[in-house]
Formats: sequence, C-alpha cells, structure tokens
Amino acid sequence: MNQKPSTFVSGIQIKLSGYVPGAIGRITELHATYYKKHWNFDLFFESKVATELSEFLNRFNPVHDGFWLAMMDEKIVGGVAIDGNQAKTSGARLRWFIVDPKYQGRGVGKRLLSEAIIFCKKARIYRIYLYSFAGLDPARHLAGGHRDHGERTGLAFDRPLEEREIGPPGHRAAIAAQRDRRARGEHVEAAQRERERRAVRQRQVEPSGVLEPEG
Repeated sequence: MNQKPSTFVSGIQIKLSGYVPGAIGRITELHATYYKKHWNFDLFFESKVATELSEFLNRFNPVHDGFWLAMMDEKIVGGVAIDGNQAKTSGARLRWFIVDPKYQGRGVGKRLLSEAIIFCKKARIYRIYLYSFAGLDPARHLAGGHRDHGERTGLAFDRPLEEREIGPPGHRAAIAAQRDRRARGEHVEAAQRERERRAVRQRQVEPSGVLEPEG
C-alpha cells in the first residue's frame, strides 16, 4: 500500500500492523471496561470482541484489511481496524475503534480514523461503514457519518444498532460512479448473452443444407 508504518500525535505512536503480541487482549480489555462502565455490557460482549478480533487477525489480508494501534511507551492505548473481507460487495467495516479514556482529547481517535480512511482510499475501497447506537456521540462525531441504512439489532448489545456510512469528501460520488460502471458492465454482458442465445436458436431452426439421399 506504500503507507507509512507509523505516525505520531501528542507523543503517541499510531502504528499500522497486523498481529502484535498482546493486542487482542488489550483491545478487548479496553472495550470491556469502557462498555461495562457506561453501558453495563457483560461477559457476552467481552467474549464476542475477543473472538471476532481473533478471527479477523487470523484471516488478516493487508490488501484490504488494516489494523492500527495507538502506542504510548510500548503500551497499547487505542486502536481501530478496517475489515475489508466484503469490500467488493457490501464495503469495508470499521471495527474495534477505541481510545483509553486517559488519552482521549489529544486527537488520537481522529488520527486513527484518518489513517483508516486514507488506507481505504489507497485500496480503492469506496464504502466504509460502522455499527453504532444512540448515546455513542463521541464516536458518531469523529466518524462524521450519517445514518443511511436504517437500524440493525445487535445480539451483543440488546439495543438498536445503526449502520452508519463514513468516508472522505466525494466518496459517495465515487460509490455512485462505481455502481454505474458495474451496472453498465452487467448490461453489456446480458446483451451479449442474449445475442448468443438467439444465435443458438437460429442455428437450431435453420436447415443444414445437406440433402438426404433419395430412395
């Protein structure tokens, strides 16, 4: 991707990586403690974060997946991921976005999101979405997205989840152009298949031109 491996903001390193020892446990811990304190999420939520993050890192593909960690003195204080497994169909999902409350307000979250969006632009991923719910105002504000696809119900949350689309300026126009190109390509392919079917039917009804012997 030709992306710089790390940047710094307020003395905190933002590092692009795949698996890092301890990352699964630390990102899971940050989620579990934050959401327990503010939303009373329980064991089911924590185990879901750990399981799905582990699964993601085991199938990690740097072509369409990204994983960024905010590091302070070698300690993980935040992170975010781009799960591009379905990037060519439904888009890339922004996941596990978290910053340790002790380090919030320093621009760390904004930089994490910026790095994720830059990655998607370079990977030609034109749709990025995340799941959120009413009350997560800081994350909503940073994402800068807008409600676009209604509500989904999340098993871990027991509350309505909203699918929110985010992206850099002009990304919606890029999505529309991509869909138009795909539609035109499908139309051309359909027309070609119809021409081929007509040709086959015509050959089946036309006389062969070979005379049968008499008698």
